[in-house]
Amino acid sequence: ISEGYHECRMLYDDYGNCNGCINEHYVFSSSRGLCCPCHKTCKTCLLFSDSSKYTFDDDCLSCYDGYYEDYIYDDGKGFSCTPCKEHCSVCSDSETCTSCKEGYYLVGSSCTPCHETCKTCRGIESKDCLSCYEGYYLNSPNGPSSSNKYCVRCGENCASCTETECKTCSDGYYLDGNKKCQSCHV
Repeated sequence: ISEGYHECRMLYDDYGNCNGCINEHYVFSSSRGLCCPCHKTCKTCLLFSDSSKYTFDDDCLSCYDGYYEDYIYDDGKGFSCTPCKEHCSVCSDSETCTSCKEGYYLVGSSCTPCHETCKTCRGIESKDCLSCYEGYYLNSPNGPSSSNKYCVRCGENCASCTETECKTCSDGYYLDGNKKCQSCHV
């Protein structure tokens, strides 16, 4: 098989022709069972005849997260996948975000940064954390069902931890039997 082509990965018809390809590919040559990659923004794309090796950005049938279906041409065949606005992981159009990237939360249809210690959050304040970055643990001072949760830095030389113990140590340290980080002796 030539470079850039892939073998048929799905169904063959009764005559041995390729009827489908894995995601991100389309049927280029059904008789030879060859599939070609879709445009880089398309998750799936239109099936073509043996006459065209390339898809265009308006040949998409589905988009990756971070892109939305944009019907630039009204030809009824496919659409373009246009990037969502910054910090948006899923959107329905250029202005409407429905899910945000890590470190941001949704306010209306826009993404707003979480507090700097929060990996994911429900609001901008430090008490609005849902998960924490490496080197922090989620602390709920008012009990586990409380909505007020903070990210607290792990102890010295501790890379990851729970509220009560270190799980892994920073480089140059090892975890002893008491779940404390000790310096490696060289």
